[in-house]
Amino acid sequence: MRHEYVESLELAHKDRKPFVEFIAGRIIETEKDILRLFGESTALHEGAMQKNEGANPKVSLENEGVNTVCRLITGQPGLNAKKLSELTGKSRSSVERYIRILKANGRINFRGAAKNGGYYPRIG
Repeated sequence: MRHEYVESLELAHKDRKPFVEFIAGRIIETEKDILRLFGESTALHEGAMQKNEGANPKVSLENEGVNTVCRLITGQPGLNAKKLSELTGKSRSSVERYIRILKANGRINFRGAAKNGGYYPRIG
């Protein structure tokens, strides 16, 4: 793990996306460890494979794009759709679809004004 950290940190001056994803992934794993210590489930959501209203039925919480956006929001609370699109390299419409899925499943919420607000992980 240390090697992955050092490698992504060294490359961060060229492209920060791998470093941000690495850190966000470590945050998620740490949260899972804490949940396991308290005997809680580490599943993203019961029925994660269920189809989500208003979203592509093939896209679920187990989708790589959805998980990437979730990790980024967890690692950097307050990001907006435009910034998430830049960080992931996905189109804004794809990122907005991932956001709808995460909101529908209670993983994130939006705070602030429409112009300068952002998405935050839901606690509890």
